Amino acid sequence: MPLTTTTTQASIVTPEFILAARVAARGVSIFAPGGVGRTTPGILDVVDLRDKGTKVASWPIEDYHTAYNVAEGVDHTTSQSFAPTDNTATVSEIIAIETISKLAQRTSPDNSIARAQRMLGVAIGEKIDTDILALNTSLDTDVGTTGTNATFAMLSNGPTTLNAARYPGPYSGIIHGQQWYDLANQSTPTLTFPAGLHADKILSQFWVFEDVGGLARLIVNPRVPTANSAADRSGAIFSSFPCYGLAELWWGEVEQEIDASLRGTEIVITSCYGVVEIDGSAAVAFETDA
Repeated sequence: MPLTTTTTQASIVTPEFILAARVAARGVSIFAPGGVGRTTPGILDVVDLRDKGTKVASWPIEDYHTAYNVAEGVDHTTSQSFAPTDNTATVSEIIAIETISKLAQRTSPDNSIARAQRMLGVAIGEKIDTDILALNTSLDTDVGTTGTNATFAMLSNGPTTLNAARYPGPYSGIIHGQQWYDLANQSTPTLTFPAGLHADKILSQFWVFEDVGGLARLIVNPRVPTANSAADRSGAIFSSFPCYGLAELWWGEVEQEIDASLRGTEIVITSCYGVVEIDGSAAVAFETDA
């Protein structure tokens, strides 16, 4: 009978390395699972699409009606129709890849596999923050002043504007480090020490402050986008109504592929999600600091 052999390839992607990737992602990302951006009311409504058999999530746009006073026995002339519409987000794959040669695996003084997965975790964590915060520049209202330093007066205009539009609190905000620098130089006695998970890492990536400028929570994040005009940074102030939608199919899965001809191993981390603006009036842009 013919001789058959079976070869198995031991995986270098161990649970410890996968955990390192996810910890790295959470250390730099406010919107990774468990991140402060997900737990802060009014920023995200997360829809889990696992086992739903679809790539699309939808959020209804409410068509509010107006009630009128009318005299008894008199038919009012204004008629209102109900036309339901939705905002939708379609998930797509997000991927980061690192190739490690066999030589590097066996000679690197640091563990090249662990280092690669930390780097990939950071990449995927930064990507989701960048995609969500990019929506700040399309919000319906702006309470900042382009080309000028951020001030607490401008910041407090956020809750005031949202309250006048009947969007309730608690209010929260996400601003750029340049905008925070302006506020800190204006009035340092009003600031409190930042708090959060993995304090050493967070202090170099993002800060979380409580009760600043009329906001229940203020997050300082370096991935706040540049606004459409000049180099202004477009932070945002949020009401308690979800402003953005996040459709998610999976998060931060780590795999490996072998390329024998290149004598290398590809470490691959993937996520699958989509983002959409649900209600541009539920938050206001905070564009300052050219």
